[in-house]
Amino acid sequence: MLRWLNEEMKLHRKVEVLERDLSNGYIFAEVLHLKGLEPQFENYEDTSSTAVKIRNMELLEQRFGALGVPFSMSTRRAIMMEDRSVVLQFLLQLKDFLRPRPKGTVNNGKTKVKVLEQSVKARVAAESKVPPRDVEERFGVSMMQKFHPTEIRFDKGFDMAVHLRKFEQAQWTAENKLNDLDHQTRTTKNGESAAGYTAARTHLHEKAQFMRDWDQEHREKWKDTQVSSVNV
Repeated sequence: MLRWLNEEMKLHRKVEVLERDLSNGYIFAEVLHLKGLEPQFENYEDTSSTAVKIRNMELLEQRFGALGVPFSMSTRRAIMMEDRSVVLQFLLQLKDFLRPRPKGTVNNGKTKVKVLEQSVKARVAAESKVPPRDVEERFGVSMMQKFHPTEIRFDKGFDMAVHLRKFEQAQWTAENKLNDLDHQTRTTKNGESAAGYTAARTHLHEKAQFMRDWDQEHREKWKDTQVSSVNV
């Protein structure tokens, strides 16, 4: 799927982490726009704020609804929550939907697509008996079926905005703790460096004092030797 997005679709930016980069819905809108199916692409924003995510998802719900592509609330929530399996599943459905169709799927040469007789999910399920030719797609399907055999459901009383806000707060807390740890590590290293410098300086000072004492001792012995020589 990364190859399809980055090499075939040629998006405005490279998708590196699938679930993260698609969580705000902007890439989905750009894919539709590149296929001529989203004439109001300028209404979308490519930022990670909660408000933008919700706004983009609302616009996508309207657009996919007009195209006849199922885009349920549970799917939108899972995408915003960066659920990799759901993102991959919906992306596979979208890719299947965008494949060239026989004549009759386009109305009068315009970009208005007829409503599908059956949902994309049902069509994908019917075609799932045939192994995909693409290795990455085949791997994605096998992983999706292995770890998420059923559709994810959310409690109806679940407030997505509140949850995402708490999620961002948790991220900020984690980042602050990481910054504190880095600062503590640097402080410790600086302290160890200062202690090491002090120890080295003390050692050199003691060594210099030893050399001075040693030199003075030999100087006194030399004087005694000279006096003895004169007396002789």
